[in-house]
Amino acid sequence: FAALIQRGLTENTLVVVASDHGEEFGEHGVYFHGNSLYRASLQVPLMLVLPGRVPAGVVIDNPVSLRDLAATIVNLANPEGNAVFPGKSLARFWGTDAVTEPADSLLSELNFTARLPANTPISRGPMRSLILAKSRLIRNGDGVNELFDLDQDTLEMRNLAQDPTAAARLVALQQALAVLLNSTAP
Repeated sequence: FAALIQRGLTENTLVVVASDHGEEFGEHGVYFHGNSLYRASLQVPLMLVLPGRVPAGVVIDNPVSLRDLAATIVNLANPEGNAVFPGKSLARFWGTDAVTEPADSLLSELNFTARLPANTPISRGPMRSLILAKSRLIRNGDGVNELFDLDQDTLEMRNLAQDPTAAARLVALQQALAVLLNSTAP
């Protein structure tokens, strides 16, 4: 940053800070990453700085996907052009036309690897996760579902999958996950 300032490049340089994965520090009894699909493993920092194009200090609370990052970068570099990358520009979350819900569902998958510890969620087989309408469904490799209300339970500690009041939400997310998995099959 000091070099950008020294060279007078801060006004026309897009700075992106991101990560490829989160990290668990004992949440759900899991450590490190690649062992589960809980929020601590999936949530990553994402910061964009471009004076005059990205509003300073805006925090977007909606879950978004890094798949939208390339389209965002292209959009910020050339707002009138069309991105040739998958995804949609995250610019839709700021400005006068800002959306309040994610445009699409967020699918995460984690494949079983025999070398991982036997006491981790992934040890039971491949996992799938879907975020939709402020809820997260995790389908574990053993077929057990977990359902979390992301508004009320940001740490994903209260599994609602067996709660009768959440039955309709569970079914809706299971159906949406099935549709997504069928549409992404080779």
